[in-house]
Amino acid sequence: MGKHGYILLSLYCILLFGYSLIGGRPLTMHEARLPQTTREMVSSGNWHDWIVPKSGGRPWVERPPLPHWITAAITAPFGGIDTVWKARIPSALAGLFCTLLLASMTSRLFGRQTGILTGFIQATTFEFFSYSWLAEDDIFLALIIYSALAVFVKLEFSDKSYSSHEQETMTLDEGETKRKESINPLGKRPFLVLLLFFLLGLTNMAKGLVFGTVMALIPIAGFLLSTLDWRRIMRYIWLPGWILFALTAAWWPYVAEQLSPGSYDVWHYDLFGRLNKGYLAQPWYYYLENLPGIIAPWTPFCLLGLGVSFMPMLGGDIFKIGHLSRKETGNKVPSIMICAAMTSKRAAQALRFVWAWAVLTIIVFSLSQSKHHHYLLHVTGAWAILGAIGLRWFWEKLANLPKIITNPLIGLVLAIAGLSPLWILKDKLELSTNWLTALSIFIICAVFLLFFAMRARKSALALTAFLLGFAGIAAFFYSFVAPKTDQTIEDTKFLQAVKDHVPADAPLLINAHPRGGMDFFREMFYLPEQTVLLHNETYLMQDKYISKTIYLVDRSSQEQRLAAFGSVTIILQSKHSRREEEHAGKLTLYKIQISKTLKTFPRLPVNPMQAMSREDGPYLNQQLPEKK
Repeated sequence: MGKHGYILLSLYCILLFGYSLIGGRPLTMHEARLPQTTREMVSSGNWHDWIVPKSGGRPWVERPPLPHWITAAITAPFGGIDTVWKARIPSALAGLFCTLLLASMTSRLFGRQTGILTGFIQATTFEFFSYSWLAEDDIFLALIIYSALAVFVKLEFSDKSYSSHEQETMTLDEGETKRKESINPLGKRPFLVLLLFFLLGLTNMAKGLVFGTVMALIPIAGFLLSTLDWRRIMRYIWLPGWILFALTAAWWPYVAEQLSPGSYDVWHYDLFGRLNKGYLAQPWYYYLENLPGIIAPWTPFCLLGLGVSFMPMLGGDIFKIGHLSRKETGNKVPSIMICAAMTSKRAAQALRFVWAWAVLTIIVFSLSQSKHHHYLLHVTGAWAILGAIGLRWFWEKLANLPKIITNPLIGLVLAIAGLSPLWILKDKLELSTNWLTALSIFIICAVFLLFFAMRARKSALALTAFLLGFAGIAAFFYSFVAPKTDQTIEDTKFLQAVKDHVPADAPLLINAHPRGGMDFFREMFYLPEQTVLLHNETYLMQDKYISKTIYLVDRSSQEQRLAAFGSVTIILQSKHSRREEEHAGKLTLYKIQISKTLKTFPRLPVNPMQAMSREDGPYLNQQLPEKK
């Protein structure tokens, strides 16, 4: 792709993804899980906790530990994860490397310009840049999947598989059947084949079991079957590779089950619950409904790329994009290929790989009852490639469109129309007039420059104007609009104020009862590190709390129930809590003088299903204290 391409993409990704570090948004409920379990892993001092992530000492095996290890390693030079900006550094870096990998593999498939353009489209695709902002596991799985697919593309679309003599005496198409390697299932293979199997196994270490492996295998298997080339397919019918895959994929589930018996029940519940048990069930067309928003703002060009690449993907004529160089042809003539280095057959094969990734993956995952928009994060790369193809096709046709379409005055009208809703809702959204004025001037200038560049046929200037405009809009909404609808703002203020109301030597506890969902991750992250997580309120009936004064963060609806444990006083309360109607009240700090006459219970360990709130226990949540 060239060093300048890598530098430009890197700088833009650092600008766009790095803004989340300084944008001021608190961690979301789901976002807090990874940094909090990582912080607990690092501070535990027990090697078991580096294998089985914990939440308040309870096994949390829903997610494997690889993202925790990456997060711990990246944040260690900064003193660990004690602030939001540190927690988001690993995700921003993962988004950066995903973008560079995708641009690199696209350059190999379709040429340098299409590769760089694909990188910029990927970075600005809504679902992708959103998860590059969030401290969640999904972007780490995307990084592993992109790495595996990049290795596969290098294997299948590299001339280095052939000797120099063969390269001189054969066409690229003929080379597909002249690989210099054994097809024996036990024979020799290139190192990259071994690396591919390792990366496929590593997908089992980044999110849920099996999910990532299937997501990576669908485009690979779909492409290989589309070639009908048995020799090509036999490259991957290789016993040593599959053994490495099995070892890489299976070691963690095996060890985790030994360290935390019952982990298998969680994985069984997640996997088969998603397939046919109604867990997160959605209609078959769910992904078709959500795809336009996931690949926004490039949706029109992605769909255009899908359309114009259909016949070439089947082996028809390749549409005109770019020019062959004088060195390659002796003349500068219009190219009938997407990439000058590829024959028509080679281009068709590249498009089949992209289609298998973009379309076949969605078809297969639509067969499952469970569907969620973030599952499609890992196919945004394929749609970014289609978006680049569609955009380049559109740019070639732009010269034939009426000049009025590219008139900068039309751009000014569109910019003003787009900004109007913000000005109309300015007071309701409590937007600063100065900041909104600055944004308006910035967007009007960017849009005017975009239309000017389109009219003057300056593609680099047009792309620059769009990318800068996108970054400005994204930053403004992130810092000034989104917080107005963020239900965690007041809870965050409450949690940050708790430490000022609790004596340094007093126990501070959190009730992890499921009536608050997974909010306890956020509570644990924002509260002092020595805060103790209770599996449920019955865990107050331990000898170490009897007749003691403790401080407990719980929901306001719990006051009457907590009164059974002793005298209760409300010390502090959030002004508004996330889903307070659904989860029974506001977050509240209680001061409780535990009764001397409570019947005590030993602190029983919590199994993985109980930790995930999928089983009651160890004590029933409805059990009230009994007097001695």
